[in-house]
Amino acid sequence: MFDFFKVQKVAKEIEKVQIAKDYENIPDISKYIKEVTGIDFEDQAVVFKSKVTSFCRTHKIESFKSCLSTLDTLPELKQELINYLTTNESFFYREVHQINSLVKTIKETSKSVKVLCAPSAKGEEPYSITIALLEAGVSASRFQITGIDISSDAIATAQKAIYNEKAIRNLNDSIRQKYFSRDGNEYKLNQEIKNKVTFICVNIFDDDFKRLGKFDYIFSRNMLIYFDTPTRIKAQNIFKEQLVNSSTSIYYGHADLTHEYKV
Repeated sequence: MFDFFKVQKVAKEIEKVQIAKDYENIPDISKYIKEVTGIDFEDQAVVFKSKVTSFCRTHKIESFKSCLSTLDTLPELKQELINYLTTNESFFYREVHQINSLVKTIKETSKSVKVLCAPSAKGEEPYSITIALLEAGVSASRFQITGIDISSDAIATAQKAIYNEKAIRNLNDSIRQKYFSRDGNEYKLNQEIKNKVTFICVNIFDDDFKRLGKFDYIFSRNMLIYFDTPTRIKAQNIFKEQLVNSSTSIYYGHADLTHEYKV
């Protein structure tokens, strides 16, 4: 009996040694992900290591070093890891006062406008803006909305536009009935709204982002909170360069504005 427990203890110690040997270069992966996405995982080092370890084991990658060496040679693996590490939680009419401000501004002009949502998560924000504009009487022909995200999984979900009760909790019954069809606990967004939003999987730090052209208004809420100060400043400057009018306001989330930094 005691020999059994002794064997078990030795096996656990061997496992610890193997883990330390196989998965020991997490700072290199953390640095790589930050360079690619801008996201700083320094304050979530334990969670980050756990997730990357789980990712490697799922894909039968024997070490962080092996993982790192294959990320650039296998774009699909890199995208899958980015999807796995990024958070895409949102809901309709989040920080609705900013949406109302945008709607008011657009109503006061007669020109057609282009709006960017970066990130777009699972589509809640760009769809919220579309609904709010239509509800305010703005013609669908007067606006074009683009939603971008670094996660291809989030983009795929946004394009399907099927949501649960939690995602639409801020919408009143009238809005729900007008723009959604219910199937059990799921709410499917009407095609009319889906047609007004174009979703693209792109990284704002890549040249592909600049090729999207310029926008009249940009929403970037709750993305800067994942960046360190230099990266936040870099992101803000990139957004400013993509504005049609440099004096136009960029809508940042409340959490983004709690950080002390200047552009």
